[in-house]
Amino acid sequence: MSGNSAGGHLSLLAAGTPTLPEFEGDGGHDGVSSAVAASIAFYPVVRFVDGAGRPDIRSFLFGEPPDPEAMRAGSPITYVAADFPPTLLIHGTSDEVVAPFHSTEMHEALRAAGVPAELHLFAEQPHGFDADSRFSRLCAETMSLFLERYVVERMALTATS
Repeated sequence: MSGNSAGGHLSLLAAGTPTLPEFEGDGGHDGVSSAVAASIAFYPVVRFVDGAGRPDIRSFLFGEPPDPEAMRAGSPITYVAADFPPTLLIHGTSDEVVAPFHSTEMHEALRAAGVPAELHLFAEQPHGFDADSRFSRLCAETMSLFLERYVVERMALTATS
């Protein structure tokens, strides 16, 4: 699963919550797991607690004043554990919409939990930098290699075991 910005946040949230009933829907797909094999997130918000993120976004999402428990529950970093799927994080260092610390903190938390995680920082690039074709091609190659290593090769190993 992959996404950019808010989509990256949702990709990480889905990756960390596949067995939690409060995150399961009733969309008519009984028996289909919501687990993902890997997560790819471009410049995601990973936590809303401790004043992280933009205040206007927190108020919009969590009410005024923002509910601390709802912010914690909506923060992907809350769900980091050893069974979190392999994760690729991509961020520009000049992102003024979502500060790069979101990706660096998520990467550190994943690595501390023993989760295969990669962090790719692009110097002096803003939010949405991958819309530039020079970066989009490089990001697509990075994603392809990541998925090959952590999904395709692992599925092949599991199938032969």
